[in-house]
Amino acid sequence: MFRNISHLFLLFLTLFFLTFSSVFASTPTIYDQVPQDTSVIDSAVSTNVTVSNTAPVITYDQSGDTGRIPRTPSENIEILIKSAVTVYYPQFVDSRFMEADWIPLYNIWFLNKEPKELGTWTIVDNVPTVAITDKKFIHDLQSRPQYLQAINKFKIEHSDFSKIMKNDTTEHSFIYTLDGAITGRYNIVEGFLGSYLMKITALEKDTSKYVVPVKFEVFNCSHWQSGSRLPPNFIQIIGTPYLVPNVPRGSIFPGGTFCQQFIGSDIITY
Repeated sequence: MFRNISHLFLLFLTLFFLTFSSVFASTPTIYDQVPQDTSVIDSAVSTNVTVSNTAPVITYDQSGDTGRIPRTPSENIEILIKSAVTVYYPQFVDSRFMEADWIPLYNIWFLNKEPKELGTWTIVDNVPTVAITDKKFIHDLQSRPQYLQAINKFKIEHSDFSKIMKNDTTEHSFIYTLDGAITGRYNIVEGFLGSYLMKITALEKDTSKYVVPVKFEVFNCSHWQSGSRLPPNFIQIIGTPYLVPNVPRGSIFPGGTFCQQFIGSDIITY
């Protein structure tokens, strides 16, 4: 789950109040205001975000539209998350070279949403879980250095090609570290997922080409305890490893726990 510390917790706390001020209002609190002079618009859609020491000021200009266009609370939160997180933890929204749109996953977690287009939703161990097979997400995961580590681990654990059997597996855990975040090694994939488990399972091997088709899976759960986890020195002072306990999905409190299972495939060459 995405990580860490005090600034991110304060962001979520702010979003909590903004969410409910929007959800229970009769009309949305943020509007699209289109300027009369459309010559100032450089492109078909341009987004301007200004962040001050008080609260983010957001304007959204869309060429071709007129008047005030109300945004839904869900859209409001997505804009706020992206703008505020960009200031404190830019790697959380660094989607350069990525194929999938990871930003909405923050929104899905915080607003307890279950969009069918994301994947197949089921209940696993009393927790809503979505199976995601979208190749864009899979390619993004496979582009990260830890995926290559998992592949290499499989080849080490199953070094003898002749002995590889169907359903042979290798598990590899990626551990999110503060050092990795500070040094800029992470992007939006690690920003949202935080630490997660990878599993590689052998399918029918091709002895003529010395290759092993494999099933690739990533398991992750998004919840408050992970999102508000504290550094060791703070844990000693406060006496708890996190600031906010987990909450069930569907409760009045936002950010209910949900899990993701990303499912893809690959071919390992020997």
